Amino acid sequence: MRAVSLLALAALAQSAAAFAPIPARGLPARFAAAPLSIKPVPRTRAGLQRTVASVSARTQDRSVGERLASSAEVAVSKIFPAGAGWQTASIVAGKMGLGSTSLAFFLTVGMGDLLGVFIGHTLYQILKKKLTNDASIKVRDQVQVATLLGGAAFFSGSTWQPALNAATALGLGFNGAFLAVGVACTMAFYAGLRVFRHLLSPTMGAVERNSYANLKADTQLSIAIGAATAFFVGTDVSFGAANWLAGIVGIADGLSDVAGICLAGLSTALGFMAAQLAMSVGLAKNKCWIDPQPEFSN
Repeated sequence: MRAVSLLALAALAQSAAAFAPIPARGLPARFAAAPLSIKPVPRTRAGLQRTVASVSARTQDRSVGERLASSAEVAVSKIFPAGAGWQTASIVAGKMGLGSTSLAFFLTVGMGDLLGVFIGHTLYQILKKKLTNDASIKVRDQVQVATLLGGAAFFSGSTWQPALNAATALGLGFNGAFLAVGVACTMAFYAGLRVFRHLLSPTMGAVERNSYANLKADTQLSIAIGAATAFFVGTDVSFGAANWLAGIVGIADGLSDVAGICLAGLSTALGFMAAQLAMSVGLAKNKCWIDPQPEFSN
């Protein structure tokens, strides 16, 4: 009986051995004996890796602070002077008896915008060169860049008042006028950039010729300028309580000319920085016009 039991146990052990896991070839026994684990499908894992890499590139490689610092420099040197120049020219035009619906008025304020950008950019770069001893700043080149930007500012500055007049004639409220003026001036500034690139690039080495790559950069910059001009509508207090910017940049009757000029510059600077904040957060590294070396396909 005991022999039969031993034989039975031996047979059972032999049967169990037949179903024992065989170590995988080339792998240590401890890995072969490990419990079964569920592994991600290669395609799913690759997709996850791409997603993580994309998020990492957009959050780690991009420096929002650096972009905003550069944007603030642009706002101080060009955008504030543009709004201040426009407002100064409008005061001069008013004293000359030019109505806000006349072509002469449109051209006068456009010239004020142009001079604000040109003078602001040039003086800022000269001061920056003297204070920092930055040998890379070539005054001649900066004058050429100022000419390009000033020419584009003339287009948008001349468009602002007729765009606002049209919005008012259509019965649009503040928000409608805000949007209409912003869109109109975006297109005007963009057209100015492309026109002046074509006119200036043959003789000015600091001005790039029109290309598909700088078309993208010009588009982004024009959108930021459009936002600046939209915020400039906030200086018009005739919209009453609907003007949600009036408490910040509204130019009320009885305000001094100097105060009005400063509020005009502030309004454009605020609009520009609002657009730049959105671009700084939303665009990947080297895909924003403000980046030192933007990488746009040509």
